[in-house]
Amino acid sequence: MNDPFPFLGDRLKALRKDRSLSLAAASDLCNVSKTMLGQIERGESTPSITTLWKIAGGFKVSFASLLADDSDRYLQVAIGQEEVLTEADGAVRLCPVFPFAPETGFDYFYVTMAPGTGYTSTAHPNARYEHIIVTQGTLTLICHGQPHRLKAPTGFRFVPSGSHQYINETEETLVFQDIMSY
Repeated sequence: MNDPFPFLGDRLKALRKDRSLSLAAASDLCNVSKTMLGQIERGESTPSITTLWKIAGGFKVSFASLLADDSDRYLQVAIGQEEVLTEADGAVRLCPVFPFAPETGFDYFYVTMAPGTGYTSTAHPNARYEHIIVTQGTLTLICHGQPHRLKAPTGFRFVPSGSHQYINETEETLVFQDIMSY
């Protein structure tokens, strides 16, 4: 059989095992026969659209997640090897590690700042939160008119509804992660 969704069986079995369900219990949950679920898990049968909707509903997962190509399950990124955005003549470097994707709902940036530098960012009205994780050095973050001194290792979350400043007042390189959630 030429299986158009070669990862479906493994994904279904993982969903079932993650919930500690037997085939019989999964069958009851999804309203799909135990025989059919077993055949799908073993790659012996390609389910109908109706059956896939029943499985998605039973496990409370999206229909698309059952069929998604597993090649995107793992992604390793060499930070700084790809696109790097700079400000202040290269003293502030922003590396988009995981750019926004609808299925994740966030942007993830790796940021470095040379000693004695700063950067002012405009408001991000489309972002719900901005999360900062300082991993090296000390960041002075000014948001909503309030200064916050964040010494590694520290996490901080704020609503980026106004302009805000990132400042490295120290004599060491500052490294932080910036996650924008939408």
